[in-house]
Amino acid sequence: HAFPFPHYRGATIPYSVLQFDGWKLIQYYGEPSELYRLADDPFEEHDLAGENLERVIRLKVKLLDELTRLNASLPKQK
Repeated sequence: HAFPFPHYRGATIPYSVLQFDGWKLIQYYGEPSELYRLADDPFEEHDLAGENLERVIRLKVKLLDELTRLNASLPKQK
C-alpha cells in the first residue's frame, strides 16, 4: 500500500510511505529514506536502508509508480 500524501506528520520535512511485501519504505523528500522489515521490527526501531540499498531502490521505483498512477501531488523543490 502506498500512502502518497506528502505530509509532515511528526517530521519537519514531507514524506510518503510504501508498505509492500512486509517492508516499509519511508521516502523523505530531500533526505535519505528509511526501510523497515515490519515482521521483525514492528516498532520501526532499526532502519535497514543502509544495508539494503537495492531493495530501497526497487521500493522507491514502486512508490513513484504508485504516486504517478494516483496523480499524487508532490512537494516542489525550492
